Amino acid sequence: NITGVISITPSLNGCTGLPESYTVTVKPTPVVTFTDISVCPGDVVPNLTLTPVPAAATIAWSTPALPDIGLPTTSGTNLIPSFTALNQMLVAQTNIITLNVSGNGCNGPTTTFSITVNSDPKAKFKYSSACDGNKTNFTDESFPGSSPITQWNWNFGNGTSTAAHPSFLLTPVGMHTVSLEVVTAAGCKSDTTETVYINPSATVDFFADSVGCTTLNTSFIN
Repeated sequence: NITGVISITPSLNGCTGLPESYTVTVKPTPVVTFTDISVCPGDVVPNLTLTPVPAAATIAWSTPALPDIGLPTTSGTNLIPSFTALNQMLVAQTNIITLNVSGNGCNGPTTTFSITVNSDPKAKFKYSSACDGNKTNFTDESFPGSSPITQWNWNFGNGTSTAAHPSFLLTPVGMHTVSLEVVTAAGCKSDTTETVYINPSATVDFFADSVGCTTLNTSFIN
């Protein structure tokens, strides 16, 4: 609080009256702010403690019931309880939290912040058919969700890559397990695994059915 004293001395027709003093107290306007939050589905959001200025002020927060991002309640005071973020849609879901604060008989300005639950990407890839000794070409076909994919983590069993569309020599002939994890700009992740078969390379092998002098008709058998 800021306190000041004002003294008033009246006068009229050359006569001065007795002075009067008044004490004026200016109470601070309470305020509260909070930073926007962005999370991924399945993330555990910790308790969010709302701290007003001055600290003795009272906060009332509220938010619409929809979209449902996992909040266990739609209103409260100085604490938004912990919850597991929920989003089953293909786009980000955002709740706007409205904050009202009061104290010392004064109402502060209404403020808001947002809690956004991004949608998960969906990892997917395709690959070319390859023979032993030749590289296999891999093409990312992942769905990014609500945020662009910024990271690709390939694991070929005997090597890795961070390219979006890598080529890799898988050897020997047979089945190989290849996995891909994608990460979005929002930090959301998805992974998938495929089994890739490497074909044996063809070899030349033949023999002739006879030996003789010219002119001779000979059959070659592959």
